[in-house]
Amino acid sequence: MKKMYKVMFPGKKNRDTQSAVFIEDKQSGVSKRQYASYQAYLDHQSEKLEKKLSQIQQYDIEYEQIVKERYQHTFKFSGKTMLCLAARLGGEVRAFKSLGALAIGVDLEPGEHNLHVLHGDFHNIQFPDNSFDFAFTNAIDHVFELDLFLQEVQRILVSGGIFIVEFAEVTPGEYEVLDTKNISPILDIIKKFFEVIENQPVTNATDYGTWSGRVLQLQKK
Repeated sequence: MKKMYKVMFPGKKNRDTQSAVFIEDKQSGVSKRQYASYQAYLDHQSEKLEKKLSQIQQYDIEYEQIVKERYQHTFKFSGKTMLCLAARLGGEVRAFKSLGALAIGVDLEPGEHNLHVLHGDFHNIQFPDNSFDFAFTNAIDHVFELDLFLQEVQRILVSGGIFIVEFAEVTPGEYEVLDTKNISPILDIIKKFFEVIENQPVTNATDYGTWSGRVLQLQKK
């Protein structure tokens, strides 16, 4: 029997509350928000930028600096290719560019006149096989189909390529799709596609919010 539960979060007004139904997959143990269809998922995720634009704009500036400082001594990015997945306005893309990478992002809704992020779905990445030395995301909790997403990242990375993943170990909010409070079942699926070379705690503190979680460095098998 599948485990089903509701997650409550604030609505449009502070006095309001909304809820989403999550169901835990019996086989994998991963809990996922329920959508009527894949199109419903795409529509829901795409609306976030417009609804929270001012918050995301401020976060984008702060997050650029966080990423630059966090990864400036981890790898030699100079001359390497980097794909940032679900990159919104491109703060992380600009950060990796400043570290010397040839970086680009994809997002369902990158906004207008975005020089750093292309429109794209990370379940169906528009680049050919073996295109990138690195990939990065902090949006694994927004993935609809985890196996498909990981297959796509694995596909576009070169042999031995590195996938950097940041995720919060928190209760899902208005737009999260996977429940990442418990990392273990998600990590088990990740290990089918990548070797975990580092798994460290991380905290992000911005005006948009503060969360604690993990940062994974994964290598393509």
